[in-house]
Amino acid sequence: DWRLVSPHIKNKAWEVIQSKFRFDDPQMRKSFVMGALGSRCKDVKLCLWKEYKRDTLTETLQNRPQKVPEYQWGQFAHMRFTENWKEALTTLLSQNPHNTNNVTASLDDEYAQVFGPERPGRVRRVVRGPTPSN
Repeated sequence: DWRLVSPHIKNKAWEVIQSKFRFDDPQMRKSFVMGALGSRCKDVKLCLWKEYKRDTLTETLQNRPQKVPEYQWGQFAHMRFTENWKEALTTLLSQNPHNTNNVTASLDDEYAQVFGPERPGRVRRVVRGPTPSN
């Protein structure tokens, strides 16, 4: 969970980002950039889970991605196979107003059911009426 990553690691990540990109007002942009980084971390975990998850915890542990350290994959897989995780997903899925089909959501595809197949970015503005042409 990105929220649980140590501030030291987040500060190091911000330093690396600042060394690669120039910001007009770094302190003002830091919150947005770090939020986006947290979002990307979640996206990576989702992709890994979709590709490497198997029917059982044991099979999933054995199907570890090469670039993920064994202890990290173990923690991740154990957490995903807990009853608390499944209950939280069931709650999220039942609260999703966009899920209009009658098919019961699969826990293998939990994020796609909650957020849609591709999670779009934030809504930047809503326009009513004619829009100016460029």
